[in-house]
Amino acid sequence: LDGSEVEDIVEGLSHPQALAIDDVRGKLYWSDSGNLADSLHRANLDGSDAEELPVEAPAAWGLAVDVAGEKLYWTELDAGRIRRSNLDGTEVEVILEGVLSEPSGLALDVAGGYIYWCDYGSGKIQRAPLRKPEAVQDIVTLAELARPTGLALDALGGKIYWADSGGFRVQRAGLDGGDVEDVVAAGVKDPHGIAVDAEGGQLFWTATGTVYEGKKQPSSAALSGGKIQRLRFRGPDGAGAGGSEATPAAPEEVVSTGRSRPVAVAVVGARSSGCAQVGARRLRVGDLVELTFGLGEADDAMRGPLRPREVGGISSDDKSDQPFMVSIGGQEWWYRADALQLRAAR
Repeated sequence: LDGSEVEDIVEGLSHPQALAIDDVRGKLYWSDSGNLADSLHRANLDGSDAEELPVEAPAAWGLAVDVAGEKLYWTELDAGRIRRSNLDGTEVEVILEGVLSEPSGLALDVAGGYIYWCDYGSGKIQRAPLRKPEAVQDIVTLAELARPTGLALDALGGKIYWADSGGFRVQRAGLDGGDVEDVVAAGVKDPHGIAVDAEGGQLFWTATGTVYEGKKQPSSAALSGGKIQRLRFRGPDGAGAGGSEATPAAPEEVVSTGRSRPVAVAVVGARSSGCAQVGARRLRVGDLVELTFGLGEADDAMRGPLRPREVGGISSDDKSDQPFMVSIGGQEWWYRADALQLRAAR
């Protein structure tokens, strides 16, 4: 996460646009806008076993994975719609169309029950209930919001972040759109992708380096170096950086890409898409869980089939002292609540 040890993991792409991570299954998803067709792909996190999914996705600027629900969501900017499929690209269905202009960045708050997106064309941040996506809500409609592109959630901190490529800045608000504020007020050259490391209290974004003549104006001939940048917005103890959540630290450069134009960023292992920590609510049947960090070898929980860093699903809850039955690889074991940590809400 400090930008060291940069390596290529997938090559030969046309115009990759969006990234999403399923770190439970160890998969990377991306969209690619080619000369002949727009496609969705996935691979292992090291780039191996890359495959194209059997779906065409025109100008998919936003991708998000519902880890527990085993669904892949994406926006289609040119078609003005949001669709989803199984993780292997089958059973494609339209979630929302007919009321969107040019949807771009996308994020899921599965635990909270909402899907969020930027509308690049109308200059809005919007959301809708996952169970009733036609009930669209405009949550940020600032007159000066120029070209919102990337979107990310810090569900633990109750914040939504977005990159405004035409306004040269990064902003945030509450999950309902209230309390809008600048994170980086100016000078970010064409920010696009954005990602939250919620537990680490860090925000990452890409800056393509494109220089515009003005807000909502065409780009000029100038092109500065592309970058991936970050800042710390909350300390490890949950407090804001520098002692105030409203005053994030100054941004720093993580990776310089030269004249290449980075448009997407994702953080592996960052639980930022609506996943809650243990203690935020009672675990439920259907949740994906892992063992709590630091359990000793003598702990009774270590007798079960679930091993450190593996993920299993809760299949039963009998409300006893060891209430949760966890299934993994065809095996099951009863666990107490403090031995489990939530990885993805049902």
